[in-house]
Amino acid sequence: MRPFRSVCFFAACLAILSPAAGCADGNGPLLTTSAQHQPQVIFHASHDVSLNVEVASTPAQRETGLMNRTSLAPDDGMVFVWDGDVREGFWMKNTLIPLSVAFISGNGTIVDIEDMAPLTLTDHRPAVPYRYAVEANQGFFSRNDIQVSCKVSIQNV
Repeated sequence: MRPFRSVCFFAACLAILSPAAGCADGNGPLLTTSAQHQPQVIFHASHDVSLNVEVASTPAQRETGLMNRTSLAPDDGMVFVWDGDVREGFWMKNTLIPLSVAFISGNGTIVDIEDMAPLTLTDHRPAVPYRYAVEANQGFFSRNDIQVSCKVSIQNV
């Protein structure tokens, strides 16, 4: 049993030290998959900030988003995923909590961040196409020094 532990430890070390483990330089994968862990978005700002997320990758999931929820844990959110670049807008119809949304390009760069008021139909969309959007409690991005041009990696989606 001891050799198995050594092999597992060695494999874990390689995974941590692998260039694909991080995305701060933009060279690692934007999306990684693992059935064992909660999906997360990692923002590479002045320090790495993690957000546990639910995934909305189908038209029905993206349309519903975080509607009808009365609360959202401080480190939770939702990542919206498309197969290609889009210019879709976000609104807050039937959304009861104030949210902020970060729009992310296909290369993992934040292209816009907007605050959204509950129960409004205001159209929120960046000036450029994007591939991912992340909704979090309003103020999450500013409190964590996450700004336009920060890099992002999305894990376990």
